Amino acid sequence: MLGVVTYALELLRVQTALPLKEPDLNFRMNSLLRDADRRLSRQNQGLDKAPIWEAQSQPVAGDTAQTPRVKKKPDFQYELVDTLELDPDKAYKYYTIECKRLGKSPKRDRPLNRQYVSDGILRYVTEEHAYGKCSPSGAMIGYVQNIPPPQILAEVNTFAGQRGLPPLNSPGGRLITGEISRLNQRLDRPEVPPTPFTLRHLWVDLRSSYDGLPD
Repeated sequence: MLGVVTYALELLRVQTALPLKEPDLNFRMNSLLRDADRRLSRQNQGLDKAPIWEAQSQPVAGDTAQTPRVKKKPDFQYELVDTLELDPDKAYKYYTIECKRLGKSPKRDRPLNRQYVSDGILRYVTEEHAYGKCSPSGAMIGYVQNIPPPQILAEVNTFAGQRGLPPLNSPGGRLITGEISRLNQRLDRPEVPPTPFTLRHLWVDLRSSYDGLPD
């Protein structure tokens, strides 16, 4: 899964004149995820699955039509089927990916790095959104649009701590300027099974694609 997402981010990273807004970037990513899967499938490394873009959270075991989470719309979902599960209601699981811009916004009422936590990470923890329900892991994509990634990480971890969340950690101990950085986070989420939950963070450095601060 992460191989396809990382490949798609590599394709995004080398593009020029990228859009600024998250919805436009996600629309571009939808095409690149398909492209990445097709290329990797030629090497027997793909998923042979198309991303589900901007759709309501698909129902899983325990949901009803009134469950709040089925009204929410994560950025991307991938349907995974456990062929060994005898109960068809439990056999379908969804790998959820949420995307957010990272950096400094000139608009004070839209602090991007704070929103990465409040409108991103927390959606995997709270019962209202319950992203990644019934799945052991999920992912977030961070579009780095300005300011150095280490500064962003420090701010994101500060905001995470304020919300009682653990920090994001880089397996390699550092962020990679100009490329894609991978970070991990282990979430305790008593309101959303299963717990603990592994959240992968993939940050792509897009600063060279922008001139000045995004709006």
